[in-house]
This record gives sequence, C-alpha cells and structure tokens, in this order.
Amino acid sequence: MIACDFAAVVTARFRVLYVLVIMEVGRRRILHCNVTSHPTALWTVQQFREAIASDHTYRFRIHDRDSIFSQQVDEAVEGLGLQALRTPVRALL
Repeated sequence: MIACDFAAVVTARFRVLYVLVIMEVGRRRILHCNVTSHPTALWTVQQFREAIASDHTYRFRIHDRDSIFSQQVDEAVEGLGLQALRTPVRALL
C-alpha cells in the first residue's frame, strides 16, 4: 500500500511551490517526491509512472480528496495496477 499527498510550501521570495510525496505505508519509506509550481493531472500521473516500478507488489493507493487527484489521475494510476482509496471527508491523518 502506498499513500500520497501534496503540501504547499512558500519560498523566501513568497513563491508557492507544491510538493508531491509518495510513501510506502508498511515500511514508512519515501518512494518519490518532486516539486512543481503548477501541479496538473498529467504531471501527477507522470510522477506515479516514475515512482512505481513495473514489477511492484502494491495493490492500493491512499489519497485525500484534493482536486488534483481527479478521475483522470485515478484512471491512469489504476492502469499501473493500483486501486485508489480516498480518505473520508474531513479526515485527520
């Protein structure tokens, strides 16, 4: 099982950057992280392609209800063999 989330970071020059972190839940190991100033669905899907090896054993991907995790992203990542599990509304993790 893997989990993923975006975090917003403000730089010293007040520029907003978005950090995507993909983590293996069982081992609490960071699989992948990357930064962008404009996260899109295509960029997010590409990050999953880079993070998930073709011979992976993961079955599920947990993410929150952020709009960046759109149906397009869910469908593309399901093509990698990962079923999407969304956290409940207003869940604190």
